[in-house]
Amino acid sequence: MRRDGISHLAESAVTRFKTIDATWSFRCDSDLLAKAADRRSYSQAGISDRPLEPERGRSQPAVACLSQTGHLWWHKPDRWRDESCIEGRASAVRVIRGDRYSAFVPDMQMLFVKRMQTPTEQNNSHAETWSAHLAEFPIVDPAFFVHACEITSVHQTSYLASPAFDVTLQTKPSHFAVARPFFWAGVQDYAMTVDAERGVLLRLRAFVDGRTASDLKVTAISFDQDLRDDLFTYTPPNGTRIIDES
Repeated sequence: MRRDGISHLAESAVTRFKTIDATWSFRCDSDLLAKAADRRSYSQAGISDRPLEPERGRSQPAVACLSQTGHLWWHKPDRWRDESCIEGRASAVRVIRGDRYSAFVPDMQMLFVKRMQTPTEQNNSHAETWSAHLAEFPIVDPAFFVHACEITSVHQTSYLASPAFDVTLQTKPSHFAVARPFFWAGVQDYAMTVDAERGVLLRLRAFVDGRTASDLKVTAISFDQDLRDDLFTYTPPNGTRIIDES
């Protein structure tokens, strides 16, 4: 496939299914990512070609590597659930149903309730928006990565027994300082795998000096299956404090 075909595939991924059910894992080297961000800062200050090495006196993260697993369900247009767990801790849960957004934060034992902007609603500054929400989940909408990066190569492959494309990317200078979920300030090199039929993101890796700095990968995925209605309701544990911001 041509590079412009990959761009179109990724840009239209979010339109190519009615429901999605996916599990994923994520691992990153936070120390390596921090060093890349530091090097970007040095470059902005006019200090070029600084090696990736710890600064004297620089405090290092207590945990250099972070592991996370998760599960997401989306019944379009307006029913969503995702769960994520960091290294064996209790799961954080977010549920969207219509115009109600709920997020359970286990470390705080709090449930935050907000109003969710509906897919047809415009410019409601007091509501969570779908565009901001989906930015956290490039699995379902990888369009940002083909906008922020130049595609340098495309190869056919197979992932989870389905046809896919391996795509290498380099961050455009205009986006080098941008940071958002799974897109790191100061990181130039990425590799992603996208489903050949639907364009959804199956794997995304970031590299710093040839080393893998982060790795997001789908471990199971299905499309257009019936999703139980009770997935899109959530009852928090006893004792949870509810913060209603709606």
